[in-house]
Amino acid sequence: ALVYVLGLAKEGLVTRRMVLGLAAAILVGTLAGLAPILAWNVENDFVAFRHVAALAGVSGNTSFIRLETMPEHVAAQLGVITPWWLVLMLIAGWRCLKSAFARKETDGEPADPDVKRLRWLLIAGFWPGWLGFLVWSLHTQIYPNWPAVCYAAGLVLAGMELERILTKGGSWARRLVK
Repeated sequence: ALVYVLGLAKEGLVTRRMVLGLAAAILVGTLAGLAPILAWNVENDFVAFRHVAALAGVSGNTSFIRLETMPEHVAAQLGVITPWWLVLMLIAGWRCLKSAFARKETDGEPADPDVKRLRWLLIAGFWPGWLGFLVWSLHTQIYPNWPAVCYAAGLVLAGMELERILTKGGSWARRLVK
């Protein structure tokens, strides 16, 4: 939500009311969502918190950087989402990010506020989670399903890139799907 609002602010598309509404929703949602979890953990000697801390590598691990865990994470993602979808996600995600920070619109893309909102929504839905898990994989083993939170935006990005390839990629790309 923070990345999305910052992106909209960069585009001049955010209002004070939106920021206040977001802050209130985050505060109420966090309190309402964490209250039962915290209450259960207090009653059960924080067993779930300790379990998640161990899985995340924040307890019991002596070295912070472990280079051997990142290749395992990337390989697991290639297996879970398949190589072509992962590559398409990353390419389209990079294109989306690049166009969001471009001084002027590229590829004939209109400066439509809805396009800017969608762009920032996809960026916010994909990059923070993807990069967060990738960086965290330098510290501990990341379970292959953890980055699934990024896949909704990532698959939309991948579909957009596939469409771009098929419509602008020439006759070889169109023959590929016939």
